[in-house]
Amino acid sequence: MHDGRGSDAHMAGAPERRPSAAEVLAHLQAAALEVIAALRAVLDLAEDAVRDPAALAARARRARDRAHHDEKEGGGGVQRIPVS
Repeated sequence: MHDGRGSDAHMAGAPERRPSAAEVLAHLQAAALEVIAALRAVLDLAEDAVRDPAALAARARRARDRAHHDEKEGGGGVQRIPVS
């Protein structure tokens, strides 16, 4: 059983390869850049909302109306799947 603390290769008996500091740093830098890009997108949305709140409200109403229409047509919503 895999407990999440090692790779599958390690669990199968292969020697575990630990990432180098440079590899770890590269992954952290890539993750940080993704977070920064996501935050920029959020800030852009916030700026648009402050500059033109009526346009944001209109988009929200259209999205709500579209979701309600899809629900009535049976094409949207949440499908509940029973699990035993």
